[in-house]
Amino acid sequence: MRKSIIYILLLSFLLQSCYSYRLIDKDSELAVGKKYKIQQSNDYEKVRLLSVSDSTITVNKSKNSQKTIAVKDITKIKKRHFSVIKTALLPVGILVVVAGLATIIVISNSNSIYK
Repeated sequence: MRKSIIYILLLSFLLQSCYSYRLIDKDSELAVGKKYKIQQSNDYEKVRLLSVSDSTITVNKSKNSQKTIAVKDITKIKKRHFSVIKTALLPVGILVVVAGLATIIVISNSNSIYK
């Protein structure tokens, strides 16, 4: 039982997301080297911005994959921001829930022993 609780806590810590994406205006200042989530039609892509011109942007999708996108084809742009709330509160909340479940299990097992 204890090993499964430890594995659940470890898995929840490893899968947490420390970043969130906030919607920005297409015409706003885009910073080269920053990460963005770009929507074209219905598809979102997480990219790193390499260069910006008036009509196109060049992005890096993966380590060796560059892509040039026309600004007019972009529906939405979201900029990546570090999220303190997701970083701090998510693991704490999961820990509280798991500790509560473990306490309930221990109490129910101890009650069944005394009967």
